[in-house]
Amino acid sequence: MNDKAFVIVSGLPASGKTTLGRRLATGLGLPLVDKDAILEFLYGSLGVGDEASCGRGGAR
Repeated sequence: MNDKAFVIVSGLPASGKTTLGRRLATGLGLPLVDKDAILEFLYGSLGVGDEASCGRGGAR
């Protein structure tokens, strides 16, 4: 039996998904894979755009 678990958090922009995801990851002892952090890294390493152009809009 496979006992690996994952949780997907979805919702509207600025609704608290990242905050909830971080708390869930800590509380459940799971790693956090944050697509926004990955996109920001890729955009930055490729020298493409800024936060607004990768969908973050600077809201935190």
